Amino acid sequence: MATNRTRWLQLRKAAEYVLAKNGIPGKKVTINATTGMADEFRSLVEWNRAKISVQLYLNLLYNKTVEDIIQTLAHELAHVITGLGSEVGTETEMIKEFNETRAKVEKQLTDFYFEKER
Repeated sequence: MATNRTRWLQLRKAAEYVLAKNGIPGKKVTINATTGMADEFRSLVEWNRAKISVQLYLNLLYNKTVEDIIQTLAHELAHVITGLGSEVGTETEMIKEFNETRAKVEKQLTDFYFEKER
């Protein structure tokens, strides 16, 4: 039996936990992994604060290991938590806020996934 399997349900639970911990409770997270996404995209996220769901799309071309997936989820969830979209690439304060949030979220996801935080 393989021990290095990706535990997708655990990743979903980790994402929901991280959103709640960062002030966005009650969101249902769906993780969609595909080989059908355009090669230039590592991932995409769809969300609306008024809705109860967050849709994450992962390109399996780039998301091969649990570590890759956690890094990608942290990036996309940082967009949701900060409310910053693609404009994050232009303003220094936005970049700083986004990167700090992404790093915090990556640690929270990692700790939850590997059962260090609950």
